[in-house]
Amino acid sequence: MTGRSMCKGVEKFRAKSMKELENFTTSVIAFHASDVEYFNEADHRKIIKAVTYFNIKTQKH
Repeated sequence: MTGRSMCKGVEKFRAKSMKELENFTTSVIAFHASDVEYFNEADHRKIIKAVTYFNIKTQKH
């Protein structure tokens, strides 16, 4: 692999990573907005349900 093709590969990887980061950030902001609206009423059942769901999802990965 030449230096030039290596630079292109790095740039391509960086662009892909930045796009993934942008998508992730957008998703987090949207989730937070809906989260604030959802949990605006202090209903503890909703909080327990969300935490349980999150724990199950993270254990699968």
